[in-house]
Amino acid sequence: MPLKHILRLAGDRYRTLIPFARARLADVGVAAVIVLPALGQATSAGGTPTMLYGTLDTDASTAATESAAGVGMAMFEFDWAGFEPKQGTFSSAYLASMKADLDAYQAAGMDITLGLGLQDPPAWVFKLADATYVDQKGDVSAEADFVFSAAVRAAADTYLAQIAASIPLSDFWAIRLTSGGDGEMVYPGAGTYWAFNSSALTGNGLPAGMTANPYPAWIPGTPGLTQDEIEQWVTWYVSGLDNVTDWQMQELNELGFTGYYETVTPGSGTRPDVLAAQEQRNLPDGTTGVGAVWNVYYSRLWYSSLDTFYTDASATGEMAAALAQARSCGFTVFYWAHDTNLWSAIAAFTTYASMIG
Repeated sequence: MPLKHILRLAGDRYRTLIPFARARLADVGVAAVIVLPALGQATSAGGTPTMLYGTLDTDASTAATESAAGVGMAMFEFDWAGFEPKQGTFSSAYLASMKADLDAYQAAGMDITLGLGLQDPPAWVFKLADATYVDQKGDVSAEADFVFSAAVRAAADTYLAQIAASIPLSDFWAIRLTSGGDGEMVYPGAGTYWAFNSSALTGNGLPAGMTANPYPAWIPGTPGLTQDEIEQWVTWYVSGLDNVTDWQMQELNELGFTGYYETVTPGSGTRPDVLAAQEQRNLPDGTTGVGAVWNVYYSRLWYSSLDTFYTDASATGEMAAALAQARSCGFTVFYWAHDTNLWSAIAAFTTYASMIG
């Protein structure tokens, strides 16, 4: 059966194949975007959500033409290096050019998503304490380390506060969240494990909520830990990306943002069965090295909206919204994940039976 005729809705979210009301997945190259409402925002509306169409790197000069054709979402991407070339010095010329683009999007009637531009830090950031990742081989990444460096995050806090002071965050429908150093919610590429700089190993200079490497003497890919201990290490490693996500949401909430957050996670990742096999092999290099273990990542976010939406048995909950969407799309088969959840306190079978009846 063609894939387009199958809807597979997964309670652990990383397997969801089509968008739905509260946590909507959209193909963006090889990435998927999970949309979360900001803290305190109202719960999801019922029924089938309206699809939003946009472009990345939206050109302000063609915004009106695109809007007239139904492209209603613009991507407004800041560049940290362009805005703050020297620490504490912000470019008025750069801000003026950005405001001109923003005015064009608004004049075209577009909703606007803000890209924070943390993946493009100015050169001075790399002179801060523990500013870059180090992997188990001693290689140093070219990306700024937002997971293990409190100094990098503190600098970013100042930058984000200046954006909010310069442009009201209420102008934006959504804000994209990444790991900071990368344009997606991942560690640097190449598949090695980036948890071996000084702050990660010793715990000195870590951001709030982060803990030191639980097994600093162990090198992934070598023996020395039990499978349970390796699983603990992987959970700690992936949770660094949760910490980065939470930090951005909390910071932006405090700056007054009330729209949606988009956490950008690649479509590829390590499945639980594959991870178990990797742990038996002492965790060799691979996809897990970039932190793409999405069942772990999403289960450990402090943001509870995904879980509460899944368990909401009302007409505005995930089950009702997903079923309405599947029917409107003419799907042949609908699978609810997982059967065991329907016979527990998570989501009652009687609710499912009533909705499909």
